[in-house]
Amino acid sequence: MEKMPMPLNIRRSVIVRGRLAWQVERLAMARGRALGTNILTIESAVARLAGGFSRPVDPIELRQAVAEAIETTALGELEPIKMLPGVPSAAAASLMKLWRAGVELDGAEAPRLLDMAAIEAAVMERLPASALRPQDLVARRRSAASRTPSRASVL
Repeated sequence: MEKMPMPLNIRRSVIVRGRLAWQVERLAMARGRALGTNILTIESAVARLAGGFSRPVDPIELRQAVAEAIETTALGELEPIKMLPGVPSAAAASLMKLWRAGVELDGAEAPRLLDMAAIEAAVMERLPASALRPQDLVARRRSAASRTPSRASVL
């Protein structure tokens, strides 16, 4: 009986821009029967490089945390509309856009940015410690990289 050669199990990673691109790429890999392919969003790739149990904030988890935070947080300019339907989704989307843009809300002076800063502070208390904002993931990765010896110094 002739021995069949084992196929090479080549692993590769594909980094895509967002969740929709992730779903499209996953479908393409499934249709092409591509085994060993890991598809990551940019945030997931950074979280993986940061190490530990860190992960990006999940959009559904963020929306739930925003909904809870809005109920108990005193808001200035946004107070009259905070109980309207759709506000938690809009606030969660705004927070995610601010985070991805790298906007720090700590030193905000505009009234609406102050409201967003209050929502952000309340949301961060409600999220698990492993769920990090994109800028926190990058900071964690940079601190991990500064502790890792470069390959040039090893050689």
